[in-house]
Amino acid sequence: LASTVFNGCWTLPQLFVAHLLTGKPRKKPVMLAAMPGRVLPLVIAIALWTGLGRHPTSMLILFFTCFGLFAISDGVASVPWYDILGRTIPANRRGRLFGTSQAIIGLLGIGVGALVTLILARQAFPGSYALLFLLWGVSLLPSTAALSLLWEPPAAVDHAEGARAARGWMKRVARDRTFRRLMLCRILFSIAGLATPFYAVHAVDALGLPESIVGTFVIAQTAASIVGSAALGFI
Repeated sequence: LASTVFNGCWTLPQLFVAHLLTGKPRKKPVMLAAMPGRVLPLVIAIALWTGLGRHPTSMLILFFTCFGLFAISDGVASVPWYDILGRTIPANRRGRLFGTSQAIIGLLGIGVGALVTLILARQAFPGSYALLFLLWGVSLLPSTAALSLLWEPPAAVDHAEGARAARGWMKRVARDRTFRRLMLCRILFSIAGLATPFYAVHAVDALGLPESIVGTFVIAQTAASIVGSAALGFI
């Protein structure tokens, strides 16, 4: 459910944000307006530490509310971020940029997986999860500062053209065969991805493995992504 809530809340608002930003000369203000959502992991951590974890229903309501709102804010911010990226990074460098950055993130992710394994093995709920959410919230601070300092190049905007594009964007999407095929592939990948969260649940509930096995899954998944990112980024 957490995976489904995150993906739904992250993607659906982007349709409306993209429509809103069409024809606007500056997109960064919308990205900055979504930044307060990054404090929500800390709210979850505080709730766990103050004892709300002893009340499962209330804790789940708070968790999914904060998790969903975080996904919405991150999804809203991603639309102007990709637009700015497209105007600042030449097309022939984007693949290498993403491939290299994802490989570096993957290397760091292996360390994160080991840390998750250690925390879950040595500390019981709710303290273990409170610590994980705290670390997640703290890790967002450097990127939040970096995004606020991001330089947005000026965009030449034809307001009349922007207004026409805003009115006819759905028709253009429907007529664009390449775009439709891209969206179909993404939907199929997402459907396949629905199974991913259940591997950890099955390992713990059905196979009787310790909860710390989640960290091992993170390491395995991250190691594979390093190889894929490094190769496909340059391709």
